[in-house]
Amino acid sequence: MGPWFEGATASRYLVPYYIYNIIKLTKSSDLSVEKIRQQLNLMLPKALGTAELSGMRTLAGFARGVLACVDEMEDRGEILELLNSLYLYGSSINAWQNYRMKWGLSSAFRIPTRKEMVDMAGRASESYI
Repeated sequence: MGPWFEGATASRYLVPYYIYNIIKLTKSSDLSVEKIRQQLNLMLPKALGTAELSGMRTLAGFARGVLACVDEMEDRGEILELLNSLYLYGSSINAWQNYRMKWGLSSAFRIPTRKEMVDMAGRASESYI
């Protein structure tokens, strides 16, 4: 699985786990622009690096660009719009990766037939008796 697994994990951390939660927190509180910057600079760099090392240079470059822009922005609304664009782009990549990874795994590992599954279950139940 290698880079696919690492890349899927990195894109999942970068976008749904980090960016989404920062957006949600920013919308539901009166978090200052400085605190938003601190959150982004604290949470994103590691996931960004992993995404880049996994071959997702476009996503990593976009996220780095967002970080650079946010460092110069003062309007919360504009920051939210920019973070939302990164979130939407990253979510589409994440969805595509999860779809692709699933099919890649199924071609790498044969899916057992029903008869084989019943046979495995029978052997498993015998091991507990």
